[in-house]
Amino acid sequence: IGYQSSLVEILNESKVNAKGVRIKGDKHSRLTAASLLFEQGKVLFPADESCSQIIDQILGFGVEKHDDLVDAVSMTLNYLQTQLEYKLIAGISWLGPNGYQNVYRNKGVRFKDEK
Repeated sequence: IGYQSSLVEILNESKVNAKGVRIKGDKHSRLTAASLLFEQGKVLFPADESCSQIIDQILGFGVEKHDDLVDAVSMTLNYLQTQLEYKLIAGISWLGPNGYQNVYRNKGVRFKDEK
């Protein structure tokens, strides 16, 4: 957390679109808030071993010595859960040559805290 603003600045200078997020509560409360997404099966990990450290930290949270990865995951999930907005941007429909209606929709994703 202490280096967040510096890291965001470095990433942005390197042409990586990054932004800081406001931290709320402690690590336990952040993971508890994100736990519903795990319970609903909305968080998936690859079948290979590439996320084994993250999974180990989640399963061993409170006992595991390290918990920075699980905290980063929970902060990300909580941010997406509260700030991500998925909505219809534009829609076009008309009566096609066979008498049926064609509908084309352009959907978009935006964050509520961005204009």
